[in-house]
Amino acid sequence: MPEDTKDNVQASENKVVKGLFSRYTVIKFKGSSNEKNSRLNLSLFPFVGVMLAAIMLLLIIIVECLNNALDADIWAFMLLIVIAVPFVFYGFKPTQGLMNVCERLFPKKGSESVSAASVMVPALLLLFIFVTYSMISGFGPTWDDDLRFEITSYALFYLPAFEIAVTLAVVSTLYFSKVNKDSRYTGCVDTPGFIVAVVISLIACIVFSCVPILIEVDIEFKDVLMMILLNVFAVIIGLILAQLFDKKLNGMSDSEVGASFELSRPILALFFIITYIIVFW
Repeated sequence: MPEDTKDNVQASENKVVKGLFSRYTVIKFKGSSNEKNSRLNLSLFPFVGVMLAAIMLLLIIIVECLNNALDADIWAFMLLIVIAVPFVFYGFKPTQGLMNVCERLFPKKGSESVSAASVMVPALLLLFIFVTYSMISGFGPTWDDDLRFEITSYALFYLPAFEIAVTLAVVSTLYFSKVNKDSRYTGCVDTPGFIVAVVISLIACIVFSCVPILIEVDIEFKDVLMMILLNVFAVIIGLILAQLFDKKLNGMSDSEVGASFELSRPILALFFIITYIIVFW
């Protein structure tokens, strides 16, 4: 490939990534206002998840260092960081999208200013995420002390990888949806692009599963396998959500995309727990 062609391809990919960050996150790039409003190519969307996972991993390492320095148990604080960072990173846009979807699926009644479901569903999902993440990290009470994951600090290193799989679930939802109400989403994910997204997400999740090696913690093949299955789950969730949105809401728009974030995260956590218990317990 000629050198100038390679430069043009790289420049185009950079514009796509900048546009994705500008549209979906609080990270804004100079001169990216046009890109965020242009037709989107979501094949590179997992890079957004990689950035978020890296930020979460950095914060976890910082908290771990404080934990060792203070000789205090601040894992609860770490877990709250893991849960809160995605909301801040995405500027609460997915939460707003989920509320809009709930408002349409369960309209407000009588004198209600907002639909009760638009408030209760996000709150219940947040509580569910806290419970499932607590189980996955080996932190917090369970109904049976024997029914929990191996209580090792490296467990929390796997939670950032969930955010990579979440972005793949969003891409999958758009790929499998038959109806796109927003022209910016029409054809934004073709089959080659979808495969690219899967490969990026898969590689990134495997890399994160190997992070514990850096702190001299042994990992097993089952840990890597769980990260692979996480991506399989993400694709399945995308397929299910696409059918739901097409049938109940007549396709995809910004609200449905935002809801895909918020719905796929707890479902991924639940799939992860069930698979781990059934296969590896």
